[in-house]
Parts: sequence; C-alpha cells; structure tokens
Amino acid sequence: FFWAISDNLDATFYQSLLSKRGYMQGAEFRYVSGPNSKGAVMADYLFKDMLSEEEFKAGRISEPYTDRYYVRGKANQDLPKGYVLKVDLDWVSDKDYLKEFRSVANGLDRNRPYFLSEFGRDLDDETVLDRRNTAILTRSFGNYNFTGGFQYFQELDKTDDALNQLPYIRFDGIKYELGKNFFFNWISSYNYYYRKKLDRGQFLELNPTISYPYKFLNVLNTDTSVGVNQSFFQVENKIGNTVEDWGARTVPYLKLDFSTDIQRVFDVSDKALRKIKHSIRPQVVYDFTPEVTNYNTVASLPTFISPLIKTNTITYTLNNTLTAKNFIGKGKEGEDLHSYLDFVYFKVYQTYDLNEAARDEKTPRIFGTTPTGTTIVPGITGTGTTIPGTIGTAGSPRPFSNLTAEIEFIPSPFFRLRSSAGWSPYENQFDTQSHMLSLNTPGGSWASVEYYTVNLNQNRQLNTSLSWKINPTWAVNFLNRYSIDQNLNYETSVGLAYTHQCWGIKATYLDTLDNKQFMISLNLKGLGEF
Repeated sequence: FFWAISDNLDATFYQSLLSKRGYMQGAEFRYVSGPNSKGAVMADYLFKDMLSEEEFKAGRISEPYTDRYYVRGKANQDLPKGYVLKVDLDWVSDKDYLKEFRSVANGLDRNRPYFLSEFGRDLDDETVLDRRNTAILTRSFGNYNFTGGFQYFQELDKTDDALNQLPYIRFDGIKYELGKNFFFNWISSYNYYYRKKLDRGQFLELNPTISYPYKFLNVLNTDTSVGVNQSFFQVENKIGNTVEDWGARTVPYLKLDFSTDIQRVFDVSDKALRKIKHSIRPQVVYDFTPEVTNYNTVASLPTFISPLIKTNTITYTLNNTLTAKNFIGKGKEGEDLHSYLDFVYFKVYQTYDLNEAARDEKTPRIFGTTPTGTTIVPGITGTGTTIPGTIGTAGSPRPFSNLTAEIEFIPSPFFRLRSSAGWSPYENQFDTQSHMLSLNTPGGSWASVEYYTVNLNQNRQLNTSLSWKINPTWAVNFLNRYSIDQNLNYETSVGLAYTHQCWGIKATYLDTLDNKQFMISLNLKGLGEF
C-alpha cells in the first residue's frame, strides 16, 4: 500500500505472508526537503516466527526466536549556517535475522544498492555482528573542516567490547601557504571511547605538518613534509596495572615524495577517435619515523590505542593513463566538439622496508601503525589484517611487500574491466587477486562476472550476476555465488519482475546452502524514485 502523505513525504507498506514462518509487516518512509536533503527509514516485523524452533533444533540458527524485526535508515540533511547532518541507522532483533530474511520483498539485498545509490553509503554485510549506527555533523570554514558525531554499535554477539565513539570530534586545517613555497596543515581529533566491558577513555591527537613542494628544472616534482604526532590519553576501567591513568607521547615523522610526469599525444586516423594521450608518472616516496620509547607498548597503552612503530620505508609506484579525445559533432558556430575519456589506467607499486631488511632473523616482527594512521605489516603476505601492536614470528627478513598491479579498462560507458593482483616475492605466486568484468546497455540491462582470491589462492570465489530488461516492463534477474575451492554454490537466485508505473510484481527463487525459498512479492510504490 502506497501513501503519498504530502509533496515531499510518502510511505509504502509491505505485507508478506511466509508460508512456514508467519506474517511479516514492512514499512518504508521517505522524505525530501531540498536538493541535497532527503531520508529513508525502513522497518520489518515478523510477529511470530513459527519455524524458529525447528531451525534451532536443526542447528541452522543460534537460538529459537519469537518476534523478529529489522530497522534501518539513512538521511542527508542540510542545516543552517552551512552544516550538514548525516545519520545511519542499523538495528536488528538477532544475529540470524539478516541471513534468513535478506531476500524478502524489502530486505537487505534490495536495501543495499538503494542506500548506496541515493545516499552514497552502504549497509554492512549480513555477516557483520556489530551493526553500525552513526550521526555525523560536518561543516567547511574555508581553510578549515569540522566533523563531529557519535558512533554506536549494536553487538549481536553480546560481547559488549565494541569501541563506541561517544562522541568524536575532528578539526582539520587545509594546506595553506605560510610563506614562499612553504605550506602548513594539521589534523586534530578527540574521541571518547566507551564500552561496557574492558577499558574505555579519552584520546586527543594533534598532527601538524609543514611541507615544501618544489619543481627542479621544471621536470622533477619534490615534496618534503615534516610533522609531529602529539597525543594524550586518559583511561577509565583499566584492565592492567601497567597502564597509567593518563599519558602523552610525541613522535616526529618525515616524508619525501619524488615524481615526474611524462606525456605524449598520438594522432589517430579515425572519424570519432582523434587523439590519444599517454601519461606516465613514476613516483618514489620515503617515509621515516624514529623509534618511539614512551607510552608505546601494548602493556603501557589502553587497548583502544595502537602503538606507533618506527618506519623506514621506500614505496615506488608507476602510473600509466591513456586518455582518448573523441569527436562528438559540431557546435553552433561550426566548431568541433570533443569529449575526453580516461579509458586505461594501470598502476604498479611495491614497498621496501629498510628496518625489516636490517632485522636479525631471531628478532620477531612488530606490527603497528604510523603517525599518519597507515597500518604497517612488514614482509607479510595477505591483505594485512594483523592487529596493530602485535608481535609476529621470528624468521628471515622479508623487506619487500607484495608487488601489486591494478588496471582499469573502460573503452566505452557500457564496458568496464577492473583487475588487481598482488605477487608475493617470497611465495613466488599471486597472494591476492580480484577481477571484475561488467557490461551494460542503454536499455538498462547489465551483467557482471567477478573472480577473487586471497591467502595464496586458498579462498577462491566466482560471482555472476545478470539483469536482462526484456522490455520496459519485464526483467529477468540472476545471481550466483560459487566457491571454487569447496565446489559449492553458496547462493543462486532467479527472478522475474514486472513493473508498471506505480506498482510491480516479482517472483524469485532463492537457493542457499541451508535454505530454499520461492517468493512472490507485490510492490506498490510512488511514481518514480528519489
């Protein structure tokens, strides 16, 4: 049932009769109050789950449930004085709900692309047990940016150890010129970290930086940056005797950035494609942070602060871009009109860790973060998920990171190929890979194939999706998620949809590892989307 409450406010009510589970009522409220101000809140409520006991006994859910619900929403709202408010809501009755009901008429599978398209922010995956709820206020003051807000997690696993930020404040100074060729900027932040269990407290961080960009002989671009990370912390509910009630640390850092730009334009004998520009940018970046001695060990810090490790790294990068100049017609005065498209982007990069190269093989590796917040995982393969501040195993030094290559090929607005791969110099094989091919048509049909692998090809998955718009009213949808290593189809769904102005009907068959569903949903919606 669709209700146009006013010109800028509407509501849609969904009724779902699940043959084995019971009656589910859904509702969606949307508003628009300006060009950049809008919001949407959605809720579903299953009054009594008649299948819950059976699913629990079969071991498919964690516990038997009765009433079950899911509330989610987002809003972007312009406020007076140039402030902008963004709110995210994600609250669910239990840890199994999103896995079981993500494909209902207005479930997570439909919500995620909608929120991403309309608000630029996604909902977390159904497997995430800490559901994020935020309210963020921002404003730009010319050379300064302010951000403040709250972040609270609903912990579905009931561990009560998620770090909530109540509140967090950030105030940054955008880079501006101090004098001839000297520039100054800063980043400052304040957080009050709260959780029911473990330690909690306050953390204040200041990062002023002075930089000196210079171009030698109009060829070599250089940028020298010197900064300081100054932080203060105060702890409540301490979990160890080695952590003091408060502390402070001061850490300087240095960054040298060298690059140059090489370009050449090629004429092309084609009616549409007139020229191609090839741009090459080699770059070398050196980062240095001295060893930090005060308040910088796991034992001396509260658990909500990461140690800062000494860094001495060189990162070398090679960027390539191909840009097409296309003739698109004549202007009013008979002049040629052109469009430009970056149709190939290729990047290769690797980091060499000088500290890791000098490490004795009997000394364990140390993982941590830099003063600017970058996670450092020296000589390790994989995606770098090691917790900052932990101590790794001893062994031969591994100063080289993965050699990573990224390519994006977009020959037209209807074709896109993205690939990335990380080669481990120590395992002599690809550690990570990700490849995606997507096609779409002017009529609204699209298809995509994605292959990715992590952890030295131990986890390989192939995802395929398709939406074929037969005509303006009929469409066929297909989705498959397949594990190559386990030879298993995690999920397969096939749907047929009919849409006519303000209403539509959809039939979907869903097959997962532990469930098979056939659903028919009737949607009564407003004319158009915002």
